[in-house]
Amino acid sequence: MSELRYDFLKDRWVIVAPERAKRPFSVTFVKKEEKSDVSACPFEPGKEKLTPPEVFAIREIGTSPNSPGWKVRVVPNMYPALNMKEKTEEMKSDIYTLAPGIGVHEIVIETPEHFKQPHQFTNNELVMVFTAYRERMEKLYSDSRIKYVHIFKNHGINAGASITHPHSQIIAIPKVPSIISTMIFKNKSYLERNKRCYLCHEINSEIEENKRVVYQNSLFLSYCPFSSEFPFKVRIAPKFHSSRFHEMDDESLKLLADAVSITIKKLNAQISNLAFNMILYSSPIEIDSDLLFHWHIDFLPRLEVIAGFELGTGWHINPVPPEQAAKALKSIEV
Repeated sequence: MSELRYDFLKDRWVIVAPERAKRPFSVTFVKKEEKSDVSACPFEPGKEKLTPPEVFAIREIGTSPNSPGWKVRVVPNMYPALNMKEKTEEMKSDIYTLAPGIGVHEIVIETPEHFKQPHQFTNNELVMVFTAYRERMEKLYSDSRIKYVHIFKNHGINAGASITHPHSQIIAIPKVPSIISTMIFKNKSYLERNKRCYLCHEINSEIEENKRVVYQNSLFLSYCPFSSEFPFKVRIAPKFHSSRFHEMDDESLKLLADAVSITIKKLNAQISNLAFNMILYSSPIEIDSDLLFHWHIDFLPRLEVIAGFELGTGWHINPVPPEQAAKALKSIEV
């Protein structure tokens, strides 16, 4: 039986429809992974001059910037969606508003190893990636023109990745996106009624109910959200209230790496040719109260193509109930 499930923070509905999983050719349009040409990859060690100069790196002791010896490297995108050279003024007509494309677009090259898969990263390697996120987010927010820093990873051709070499992206923008504004507004309304953060309540309820929990350690919970819009969607969030990712200390990043590592290994064991989008949701700097946002990471496996219904309504149809997905993932030993 199908169900309509309400995603409170994003103020939208999700259709959980197990019968859809029985339809023929449900993943016909999923593309096969293409072979990667290492020789043409600009992210390889020794090819540092093929990218703009690095803005952050974790390196072997004694190695110089923009040379081999790096473990994680952050560089400006060669083909940025935004840049900081534009003027800041908006222009309006009777009907349209035009704003210059101010912002920063960076690439986080996560490892020197071209063919390394997400489930093969060690905890220490993940800590270095998260450290790069934290340091760049803090630095970008020091510019008053930047209102929101968005961090995401597209893994696999079905998730939009154009380069095989493991990488993620950071885009800093001059306005708070509407989805983030909606999450803040909804959390504010919940806080006023219930005197607590919505995600804090959700996390405590998930731990108590234990129907959708995938993994947990002392600081982080990995679970399939009640209103998951994608099959096998997993959310990882701190059990304690924290609004801004870039305020995490080193010990917290180690436990985050543990939760992420276990989660990705389970997803990889469950789903062949795993492709996913990873999105880090963190609070903008300018909010009335830290209680209005609870940072978290969503992993969205891309098993099916988003089509006309999703694009036309903003709703999603999920053929795998999150309870079923969590049960399958939790049972996998990694």
